[in-house]
Amino acid sequence: MKPYSVLIALLLLCIASQAQTQWSEITMKGRVSKINLSDSTEHLLNDTPIEIWVDDSLSSTIYTDEKGRYKFSLPFFHNYELKYGREPFVQKSVEIDATDFSQTTMTRGFRLEIDITLFEDFEVPEFEFLSREPVAIASYNKVEDTVIWNAEHTETINQKIREAIKQNLK
Repeated sequence: MKPYSVLIALLLLCIASQAQTQWSEITMKGRVSKINLSDSTEHLLNDTPIEIWVDDSLSSTIYTDEKGRYKFSLPFFHNYELKYGREPFVQKSVEIDATDFSQTTMTRGFRLEIDITLFEDFEVPEFEFLSREPVAIASYNKVEDTVIWNAEHTETINQKIREAIKQNLK
């Protein structure tokens, strides 16, 4: 009977070690709202598409709920681009480098919250840069065990948006 108990113990040990090496996921959540540029009022947007691009290929599209919220999971080891919105709004995108997370973080999972505010498209050339450039870029920092946002890039984009709005609200 003893050889069977050793075999069962080894089998359970193998199953436990496999379970420990399975990776969790990145949980993405947030809200999408629209801003009225003439009076700065904001309203949450329901049924707004969010395109999920994985390594430069469209993977899926999800939609915000009736309160403008969204939630989905992404596996580690990929580069992502999330594209928020559709006409009549200017689409905005966010890039996330999820290729270099630590093993500890991958086993426990990671949550990232992104709120995006959209505005109506003036259909002017000044906003075309948003179809080519993300509004935010994020990557994981192993030393700090957190996602680091490229603040300089975001400020540059925000300045371009402010200038384009200023020109077109005259």
